[in-house]
Amino acid sequence: MKHNKEYSDDMPVCDTCLAKIDYLPYRIVSLADKTDIPKIRYFHYFYPCWDLDLFFQRYADNQIVSAAFSFDENILEKPLIIKNMKRNFELWK
Repeated sequence: MKHNKEYSDDMPVCDTCLAKIDYLPYRIVSLADKTDIPKIRYFHYFYPCWDLDLFFQRYADNQIVSAAFSFDENILEKPLIIKNMKRNFELWK
């Protein structure tokens, strides 16, 4: 399976299911391989696309440079959701 995917129309492609990510939230992971060549990978936010065991198997030889997620800006207007995201580790793994 090839993992060097391009995206079009500014829509990222999920690295697991290979479908365009057309809804929020989604995860973004920046990796560096042994030659320090950076790679950006996108994932649908939830399982089965975001599976930590599969992720670590697939990218065992890479270093995580950064991790983030993209979400609708309206979420910033909801302090309870932000508070839950800060305190609930389950949402991040």
